[in-house]
Amino acid sequence: MQLDYDDIIKEWSEAVYSRKVSYGVAYITHGSMKLKIIKENGDPIIKFYIIGRESDLDILPPYFKIAAADIIFQILRQSLCPRVIYLPPERVAYAALALGSGIFEDRVSRYSDIRLMDSLRLAYPISDMMDMIREIRMWGNIDKRRRFALSDPAIQKFLDAADIMKMDLLKGEILLVPVDSEIKHSKVTYQPKGAEGQALEIPAASSLVKALSPFYLYLTYIARPGDLLVIDEPEMNLHPEAQARIIELLSILANAGIKVLVTTHSPYIVDHLANLIKASELDNRDKVAQSFYLKRSEAFIAQEKVSIYLFEEGKAKNILSEDGMIDWGTFGDVSDRLSQIYFEL
Repeated sequence: MQLDYDDIIKEWSEAVYSRKVSYGVAYITHGSMKLKIIKENGDPIIKFYIIGRESDLDILPPYFKIAAADIIFQILRQSLCPRVIYLPPERVAYAALALGSGIFEDRVSRYSDIRLMDSLRLAYPISDMMDMIREIRMWGNIDKRRRFALSDPAIQKFLDAADIMKMDLLKGEILLVPVDSEIKHSKVTYQPKGAEGQALEIPAASSLVKALSPFYLYLTYIARPGDLLVIDEPEMNLHPEAQARIIELLSILANAGIKVLVTTHSPYIVDHLANLIKASELDNRDKVAQSFYLKRSEAFIAQEKVSIYLFEEGKAKNILSEDGMIDWGTFGDVSDRLSQIYFEL
């Protein structure tokens, strides 16, 4: 497999070349036959070995080819995006389950049995989000994170983004409260602004809090530059104004070095993104920022940093024009049609 050496592919090729492969060797077994895959650090070649084959004429099992392709694309994907963080919509309810104390404690107390752990696995990629929350509850340490931020300005940007979410969206704070020194996990609670000492467990909080809690924990404890943050329908359970605020926050993160991939049906998110692109072209950015919800010019994002695609009838179409206009067809047509019906009545 060869990557053409130009533009972004050049950068990608260099990342593949210097990729520090953590596993080093992978074995895939079929009877006495094994497929061995090696990618050394700094070596552009991925080497494949067949062990235990009596003759070179022996037919290889089909899944050897599938496994080899999986390894290759894993290296390519990790070279482009070392970490992928997936946040599903709150309607799936798994975030609330992972943030609720009872179910979490029951799962952790039984994790010593690897067979049981496997049986409790959820479908990818929801399982990754559950694991992220579990690890933050077990190892999250805000004091250590703040110490890292002193030497790494990027970490401080993510802590600042978490503060923006706390003040402008959550209207309160998500807290990790240690409850068990033996299992070493924390309880996650929500304390509304102005209600000191009146904390709620996340499953009892509002839909907005449940939806944004994993996002807040990610920013506060583990976000780092180069992450690919995938958010499915961030508008779920959010007031239209909160939707506008969330796209401003996501633009701040994109400017801070996180790759953001969002799926949405929300006209508020898409239309306001056009405003953020337009504002990035202006000279008096700080003054213009006062007209936006978060009042931060770092939310303005250059058009070359944005891609917008409409997925319809099995096809993807680029709907961001060169002049910064967004034409998302049938979605905008619905609003026009509703207005037309009203005036016809």
